[in-house]
Formats: sequence, structure tokens, C-alpha cells
Amino acid sequence: MAVVATLLASTEGVFLSIIKSSPQSAPSESEDPKKMRAMVILTYLAIIFNIGASWSALRMIDILGKMTFLVAQHKNKRISTGEIVEQFRLEKVRDVAQGMKLHGISGIWTFFSWHCFISLCLGSLCVVAQILLYIWINEDVRVAIAVTVLAIMTSIPIFLSLFM
Repeated sequence: MAVVATLLASTEGVFLSIIKSSPQSAPSESEDPKKMRAMVILTYLAIIFNIGASWSALRMIDILGKMTFLVAQHKNKRISTGEIVEQFRLEKVRDVAQGMKLHGISGIWTFFSWHCFISLCLGSLCVVAQILLYIWINEDVRVAIAVTVLAIMTSIPIFLSLFM
């Protein structure tokens, strides 16, 4: 996820430079300055959301790298209090969050995974909305309609992942 979010953020940086350097970006020459302002706002939002997703994903990678140490530390704490510590078994774990919870790493992992997921979804939706707005401003109506239909079709996984 970190790589995807970073690529989206860097792509948005390039798109922002294109928007800012285009002749239409000047407020006096633009047909509709509100549309251009909305496009710039969507670009900044996409950059911010995707950078946030990158940070969360990198932090999750850091947690995974320290997982053996954290699990051993949690196990030692449980042994010192007299608790019975079971051996980790993959078949007892439904998902990563449950495995983390069993070994005392759940709180921060859950926060970062949700933050990463929500930031990446919002950043991706901003990218799609921004591209559509750019096309509706600069292209023929037939092209804009065709791209809008394709954008809706390609955005279905983003919406479905919200309910999974």
C-alpha cells in the first residue's frame, strides 16, 4: 500500500504542476474559475490523503518488522504474571488483526490499518474526481461521458472494499 499511495501522491504533484502551468489556470482567462479552483482543491486533497496512507502503511511495515520482538516481549509479560501462554497457531487466527490481538499488538495496528485504508480510498476517489473534472472542463462532451462511465466502472472495487 505504501508504494501505491506514494505513486498516487507523486502523480498528483505532477498533475498539480500541469494545472498550475496551464494557460487556463489564470483566474482572468479561465472560463469557470470555480471549476479550476475545485480541481486544485481535489489535487491537494489527493496529495494529502495519499501521503497519509503512505505514512500509515510504512508504520505498519515497521510494526511487522518488530513483530517477533513485540510477541516475545508480550509472551514474557504473560508468563511473569502466571498466565498460560499458548503456542501461536495459524489455523486459530481468522485475520491479521486477530493474530495481533492475541499477542498484544492490536490497538495501534487497528488504528494504522483503518487510517491507511480510509486515506487510500479517499485519495483514490479524489484522483478519479479530479481527472473527471479535468476532462469535463477540457474535452468534448462525448469523451467526457465515455470516460465518466469507465471511471465509475473502475471505481467499483473502491466502493465494494468499503463493505468487506
